[in-house]
Amino acid sequence: MYGEYDHGFDGIIQSYKDLFESTSDIVVLKLLRILAEGNYRGHLPCPCDSGQRLRNCHGLILLEVSKGTNRESFLYDFLQYLFFKYESVEKIPPGMISKRIQKYLKKVLKATEKMGK
Repeated sequence: MYGEYDHGFDGIIQSYKDLFESTSDIVVLKLLRILAEGNYRGHLPCPCDSGQRLRNCHGLILLEVSKGTNRESFLYDFLQYLFFKYESVEKIPPGMISKRIQKYLKKVLKATEKMGK
């Protein structure tokens, strides 16, 4: 939950766009997914399609932001952003919710169910 709450979820989305210096929802979602997965790999190409490695492009921003916020918060923001953009599960592009995120969601849901009992 990195973004500003003064303007609701639109403010959160704009905060991520400002942070990542991108106007593209897809680029922001891909970068946010890295934070949600806890899957930073600096040697891979940056999802912004700059042609640079992640470590030489958006990597420093991802590493800095990940220090101050837990993964669950990024997962929450990623999913909210995803559903805000695509409005329904059927419209979400294949592969946008990785197996790693699916596995992590199951783990979080299981822990939440145990707390509710």
